[in-house]
Amino acid sequence: MLRVRRISIITATYAPTADYLVGTARSTEALEVPAGWELEWIVQEDGESPRLAKVLRQFVFCEYSAIRRQLGIAYTRNLTLSRARGVLLQALDQDDLLLPNALATLIPHFDKHAIR
Repeated sequence: MLRVRRISIITATYAPTADYLVGTARSTEALEVPAGWELEWIVQEDGESPRLAKVLRQFVFCEYSAIRRQLGIAYTRNLTLSRARGVLLQALDQDDLLLPNALATLIPHFDKHAIR
């Protein structure tokens, strides 16, 4: 029986600077993972007036949450990290893109060294 392992992608966001978040979401949606792996994308929004829920709602694989306080991007990233359940982690900024084969290329290198 193949045991499914998870890779967590974490993204800390802040609405006033999230101009490229939809592109980030689309690149995350297009990611391929090897057999036996699943992907979770965890997005945490910083700021007193969250505005990104509507933007991210179209991406059903996204696990979104808002802090509803201005705590800064470093704190927000750490809070996002605390929600991750994967055995592997990929930090992805709100304006970054990953190529579709990025994880499919990297994950086998961890498998080769018996990451469980």
